[in-house]
Amino acid sequence: MFYIFVEQQKYEFVYMAYEEENLVGLIVTWKNKLHPNCLYFRVYGNPSSSQNVELQLIQYVKQNEMLELPLQTSLWETTKKQMELYEQLDLNIIRKTYMPKLDLGQHFQVLDQSNYDLKSLKDIMDNQQLREQLTALVKRNYEETHLANPVADLSLKE
Repeated sequence: MFYIFVEQQKYEFVYMAYEEENLVGLIVTWKNKLHPNCLYFRVYGNPSSSQNVELQLIQYVKQNEMLELPLQTSLWETTKKQMELYEQLDLNIIRKTYMPKLDLGQHFQVLDQSNYDLKSLKDIMDNQQLREQLTALVKRNYEETHLANPVADLSLKE
């Protein structure tokens, strides 16, 4: 197995693993302006490869790159092989995201509006004060759920 290094402006670095002349794995890393405290990565491996290429690629990066930031990635819980790989590398789960399954039409019909005003997004966008309040709320919630990988210090406008 050998590795080829690819450099592009968008990525910090990319390595490709080959068995003979066949591409069997790839690792790509990049930075994110919103989360400047880690280095994001994706690793891919050909399932028909005889070697655990994903593990080898991550180990290769850890040994051969001057990593100034911790590595971070995301994955679906259904990808058991990757979950096991990351556990083997002592990577930690820092957050789980759950996707809601709501029938919004049904839920909004039963809301009791006696205690508050229900505003549409258009109402909010047309009112600068409401827009700023909503933006501040979203920013605060996002920052509070990303303490393990802090958000860059950005203004509400940014």
